[in-house]
Amino acid sequence: MSVLIRPHEGLFPWESLPLIGALETAETLVVRWRVKAAVKWPNDVVVEGRKIAGTLVESKFEGNELSYATLGIGINANVDTSEVGSIRDSSTSLLTLLGTPIDREKLIIAILSRLETLYESIQATGESAALSLLADLNWSKGKHVRVRMINRDLAGCFDGYESLARVRIRTVGGLECVETSAVVSVDYESD
Repeated sequence: MSVLIRPHEGLFPWESLPLIGALETAETLVVRWRVKAAVKWPNDVVVEGRKIAGTLVESKFEGNELSYATLGIGINANVDTSEVGSIRDSSTSLLTLLGTPIDREKLIIAILSRLETLYESIQATGESAALSLLADLNWSKGKHVRVRMINRDLAGCFDGYESLARVRIRTVGGLECVETSAVVSVDYESD
């Protein structure tokens, strides 16, 4: 599904939309369907390390002003991932986890409702509620990552979220902060 979001007055961490979409998708799966979903930085949702959803954002600017952003959320709902060779070992679906097809309309309504609530909360009071929820649903904590950025590469252990737009990576040289907007790709290394 795709959600069109237009900026209103006030501050909002637009560069964090992929993470916010993943966060609300994970929270919806946990609360509504009791699936043990978690957020895999920067934009995925996993269950026991297997991908169940992902998010992407496309933005349109007029000069330096954001005109709109489109948040795309892809969820493996009623697909049997065991029948798709390329994702068989790395992905899962709600059908696989629940053992029965899911009503996709109810899934979309539940996610959109939570997304709207979080969006309004961030606009009104800032990131604190989202960061608290993210701490509870953080799959990445302690995982070894290789981060490819626009101007350099970095390897280390995911430490946590500094903000919705900035994370901490513990490297051999110490703690490094990474702006998500500068990230080209993230690879998780197996332990």
